[in-house]
Amino acid sequence: MADVTPQADAPTPTTDKITQAARETIYLCNFRVSVDGEWLCLRELNDISLTPDPEPAHEDPKDPIAIERLNLMNMAKLSIKGLIESALNLGRTLDSDYAPLQQFFVVMEHCLKHGLKTKKTFLGQNKSFWGALELVEKLTPEAGEITASVKDLPGLKTPLGRGRAWLRLALMQKKLSDYMKTIINRKDLLSEFYEANALMMEEEGAVIAGLLVGLNVIDANLCMKGEDLDSQVGVIDFSMYLKDGVHSSKTVEG
Repeated sequence: MADVTPQADAPTPTTDKITQAARETIYLCNFRVSVDGEWLCLRELNDISLTPDPEPAHEDPKDPIAIERLNLMNMAKLSIKGLIESALNLGRTLDSDYAPLQQFFVVMEHCLKHGLKTKKTFLGQNKSFWGALELVEKLTPEAGEITASVKDLPGLKTPLGRGRAWLRLALMQKKLSDYMKTIINRKDLLSEFYEANALMMEEEGAVIAGLLVGLNVIDANLCMKGEDLDSQVGVIDFSMYLKDGVHSSKTVEG
């Protein structure tokens, strides 16, 4: 007697493409503004349940600071991935005007600002990640060259400007990942500058430091003379990452 058991529909190339495209879609939600800037919640499809739970779980709301850390880590992943891919496709040394590189520095700045303690000075209250970056010189003597170069740059008047210059010099030396790992491993020293739940004090900071090693494959020649690093406004251009997501989906579908 023939087997009349209904057979499950086999996956088709079309359904496979749709599934893959959906998984590569970045969902943007839970927009939140804080005193340190703008935070955008980025969640991948794997983080979202597409079927209702039989019995809705009554869990406590997530810690908003933990959400901020996750948002920033996801932004850093997108920024680093996009920068590496675009730089390799470009096939030349990057300069200061290269948009993906500019956005990378903006994202890194937001990561370094997260959870900073407020320092009181004779000019008032101040939040700056420059003090944390100066720790690298104490832990890794070879980093003293970058610190000295930053202090010698003409026109820099603020700790923020010096911190921005330091990031650019470390990237050009292909030492950014190493230096970030160095200070993240010394949370006893970082605690002077960051709150206990800051990104640099938690696992997300270590993840970002590990991802930065990928940037060693690119070459950058950044001229900072005449660039106003003190008063630039670091705004994340989310449209760059939205376009990347649309491009990925089109590539899969086509």
